[in-house]
Amino acid sequence: MESTPETLLRSGICSQQQLESKEFQDWAELLGEYRNHLHRKIWEWCFVAQALFERGLLESGKSGLGFAVGQEPLSALFCSLGASICATDLFPDVAKQRGWVESNQHASSLESMNSRGICDRNLFRQRCSLQFADMNHIPDDLREFEFVWSSCALEHLGSLEHGFSFEMRWTVSSAEVLLFTPPISTFPQTTPPSARAKRCFTAAGI
Repeated sequence: MESTPETLLRSGICSQQQLESKEFQDWAELLGEYRNHLHRKIWEWCFVAQALFERGLLESGKSGLGFAVGQEPLSALFCSLGASICATDLFPDVAKQRGWVESNQHASSLESMNSRGICDRNLFRQRCSLQFADMNHIPDDLREFEFVWSSCALEHLGSLEHGFSFEMRWTVSSAEVLLFTPPISTFPQTTPPSARAKRCFTAAGI
């Protein structure tokens, strides 16, 4: 069914019902996951993919910028569908200090982002570029893209203020769609952070 302005995916909170929908399960399969694997990270990826697809941004001639992509399969998926992607992640030395390299969550090369074989290898090298960048200090050349996304990265920027500043920086960009998926907590702000961290869900903002 073709999307209309009224039916387009909007900002929302992770839900089992949405992840079990046919649209999300189809995306999960394309992302190399098995169907009915219910995990909030898969929901994030499916949400981002569905929102961009509905808006006609995953096709030839469209360009996207991903932040803190790590080894998530989104860049490979988007390139396989025709989009051109600039994927970014932390500088290797900083990522190593923070444990992202040891836990295999850092994008060390283009190959690491297409390890599931979602996109043809040669096609992926043509359509995707990898650039190291600090989300708190974004280079001026990372500006002209039609969509921007990050999956659960804002909470790693050092503070809530840094995450908010990152979001606000992009509201004045030329991007048509901004997609960020930060975690949210159901606990009151008076609850100690160590306790709040044990019960968090993911939200997506468009």
